[in-house]
Amino acid sequence: MRFVRALHTPSLTFPIIPPNGRPPGNLSALMSLPDLRAYADHFAKCGYDEELLSAVGEPLQSGFMKRSRVEWPEETSESARTLLSLFALFLPQSEAALQQALAPLSLDPLLEAGLVQRDGDHVLALRSIVPFHGRWVVCDPFPFAEQPIPTDYVLPPSNGTRIAAWTTVFRSGGVAWDLGTGQGAQAVQLAAEGMQVIASDITDRALQSAKLTASLNGQPQIEWRQGSFLEPFGDETADVIVSNPPFVITTGQGIPGLSAQSGADSGSDSGPDSAVEQLARELPLRLRPGGWMTMLASWYQDDEKDWTARPRAWLKDSGCNCWIVLLSQTEPARFAEEMRSLPGNGDFDPVAWAQLIRELKMKQICYGLILCQKAEGPGWFRCEAIPALTLRQAHQGQIERVFANTQQMYSGLSAQQSLKRHFRRVEDIQILRKGPQAQIQHQNGFALPINCSPGLAEAILKWSPDKWPAEILGPFIPSQDEQKALMGLLFRNGYLELV
Repeated sequence: MRFVRALHTPSLTFPIIPPNGRPPGNLSALMSLPDLRAYADHFAKCGYDEELLSAVGEPLQSGFMKRSRVEWPEETSESARTLLSLFALFLPQSEAALQQALAPLSLDPLLEAGLVQRDGDHVLALRSIVPFHGRWVVCDPFPFAEQPIPTDYVLPPSNGTRIAAWTTVFRSGGVAWDLGTGQGAQAVQLAAEGMQVIASDITDRALQSAKLTASLNGQPQIEWRQGSFLEPFGDETADVIVSNPPFVITTGQGIPGLSAQSGADSGSDSGPDSAVEQLARELPLRLRPGGWMTMLASWYQDDEKDWTARPRAWLKDSGCNCWIVLLSQTEPARFAEEMRSLPGNGDFDPVAWAQLIRELKMKQICYGLILCQKAEGPGWFRCEAIPALTLRQAHQGQIERVFANTQQMYSGLSAQQSLKRHFRRVEDIQILRKGPQAQIQHQNGFALPINCSPGLAEAILKWSPDKWPAEILGPFIPSQDEQKALMGLLFRNGYLELV
């Protein structure tokens, strides 16, 4: 067995198994798994949760496990330390300590599922089990800075995983696809919302991890299919499609999970964001009437001012209403430096990247979110920059309301008419004071802030559906044109609904 690093705890030093030192998996061997739900409940009861992982695991992840000592919060139980050390930090644990941490549960089902194996009187983790979004996810351990990443590496949950989870619109009883399921976090969430889930991935190991994730979360009914992109779905359609694909732009030098490589596999030659382009063009066409798509994406901007040009071109024939959200932008040179610093990415070629920048006239590398709903008539585009850090916990209702309101505006609700209709205010609004000014924003989902005076903010918060908009806004905004403009902003950003 191959070891690469020893991570020190206050009492013992153990080697860590690198991701490419694991035994190969076999999907067929995992078609019948023990029910692991009791273990997820036990982990949470012991205190092994997202809060503890954030306190202990994230600093280690950002430092690629170079810290010499784990700093545990004082209240951490011994069981939580043992479980997190084994499944998040990949530190072998004595079998006696693990049995004690698992009691009254047995170690045997974890051995049978291929999550751990014995090594003398110690137990080694073969996969990570980490808490995410109120559930449990099976993945590969955080990568090592000095080791190449295997081509079938199963990524841990990321910020992109969280954004996808927060921005998915569910349709209970409908058919949902999780395309490129990875560790299965999205598939499990879709199943928990009562959907008939089909999850796909190109690698055997990803599907193994996803199936284990489903077992831990009590969702054995998910259907698993193996293949690239839409290959496993034939000519089928779905009510909901979620995809957090390999979207990172690169020169395509064989780095696992990156766009250029995936695009090459799919036969596309349109550029380093070709994998994302293929999915953005094809997935909306598979939506059923009224169906929803959530997709994380990255693309290069070749227009000096317009970051929307490429994704708009991909989606123009989609038959959907489309909300394209820019979450962040990075200059190509800085992006290259960030890429070179990633673990397993030491072969990134800055010369080839510089040449690509010149050839494609890249101005920015964009990272964003594409939300689509199948339209009944001509579709519309809504494009805006919303920093990723302003996105809060899930709020499906906000996305549905924003789409419905935007549709009504495109269907003829004019600014003049907005003053002659009755509206109700939504519940999740808060006021932030900023000196003499105030800001209203949504508490959940996208903040979509609007700056105004404190008095106007309070009036909006106390909005009465029995009053005309001019009655509410007039004392603070005498101008009718300004009232129309504010009503358009409040309605478009989902603060108001038509009565």
